[in-house]
Amino acid sequence: MIKRNVLSRTTDVPGFTNDAILGFLYDAVMWKQPVQSLEIGTFMGRSASVICDALNVLGGDRKLICVDSYHQTYNAAYLERSMMQYMINRCGPEIRRLYTDFDKLQNLEDCFRLTVERHPAMQRRCTLVKGDTKTLDFTRFPFVDLVYIDGDHEYEGVRSDFLNVLTRLKPGGLVIFDDYYEDFPGVMRLVDEATATSGCVYVGNEGQDIGFIIPDPASVRETLSEPG
Repeated sequence: MIKRNVLSRTTDVPGFTNDAILGFLYDAVMWKQPVQSLEIGTFMGRSASVICDALNVLGGDRKLICVDSYHQTYNAAYLERSMMQYMINRCGPEIRRLYTDFDKLQNLEDCFRLTVERHPAMQRRCTLVKGDTKTLDFTRFPFVDLVYIDGDHEYEGVRSDFLNVLTRLKPGGLVIFDDYYEDFPGVMRLVDEATATSGCVYVGNEGQDIGFIIPDPASVRETLSEPG
């Protein structure tokens, strides 16, 4: 019942992640019960809102760090693209009005902060770190139990994100990749290379999202960092 109530609110936040994958993320949080979580690529906060709701159900001092560069321009022209039209039109008229108020929303970071304002669990649980993950100092982050990677989908970008994440992932931590399918060959290549190391233990998938437990993050990072 709690999960159903959480997912019934997902139309409150624009985004591309469908309800089945949001349910997968919710279940992953409830299963792993992380104290510290990290999301690479937050956009307007759709998936982050569900992760925070799950953390709230678990209780305790559980936190989510959201990382995004927010380099995109956000205006009416941005939303005219077919992909963006699909995203915004999944929401009801009142939500569309809120997230297309360009007098108040100057960029995508403003959209994320609007989502936080509207979701008490996010106010309690999440912290935004704005920056490019290629240059961000990951040592500033605590060690984490769960990571959701949904940032740069090019091979070098997702590889960089994964290698950086491995420096902060606790042994036995859970990593979930978004968009593991043919439309994003860079993500597929990186995930396939990672699983070939035998250091990533598959635990489940839903649609294009796939999750792994990593018993020894340092070993996987060392293997993937080797030339060739």
